[in-house]
Amino acid sequence: MHTHRHHTESGFTLIEVMVSVSIFAIIVSVGIGALFNMNTSYTYSKAQQRLMDHINFAMETMSRELRTGFDYVCGSDDMTSSSLTPTSCGVTGSNRIVFAADFDQTGYDIIGYRLSNQKLQKANGAGASFFDLLPEEVAVEEFIVRVSSDIDTQPIVIVTLVGTTTVRQRTEEFVLHTALTQRQPNL
Repeated sequence: MHTHRHHTESGFTLIEVMVSVSIFAIIVSVGIGALFNMNTSYTYSKAQQRLMDHINFAMETMSRELRTGFDYVCGSDDMTSSSLTPTSCGVTGSNRIVFAADFDQTGYDIIGYRLSNQKLQKANGAGASFFDLLPEEVAVEEFIVRVSSDIDTQPIVIVTLVGTTTVRQRTEEFVLHTALTQRQPNL
């Protein structure tokens, strides 16, 4: 009796393996590209958030000091106590303000804010020099302070800050407004 051996070969051909490996390589390269883009976006977002945190902190500090301050002088950056004759900024406002602030029981100190060369600057103390408040990636185009008061009411201070942040050659705009009243009325 004669037996036939049938060889049934199972497996993949070389072409099938090459097609499968090619499809896998395409899927992996697309996935790596997406992961790289996601990481780049995350890094940009964190850098942008850091700058906005600086801007918000500066605005909050300024608001707190203005709220507890008194004798607001608009349009001046004279950091001497003799300059503290309160003035109203009017409708157009000013890009400079100096005021007195209570720091302790022994007296007051002088604080000043101004816009100079697209930088928000602050001086703290009589005769002090102004210094930049924000990182160099922040350009402030408008810093407007409006103070309105009369003899019978608390001063109202409105602050507007407009500018841009630049991270990796991408520029984003920001606009911040705040309105506040003096905590201690000067009546």
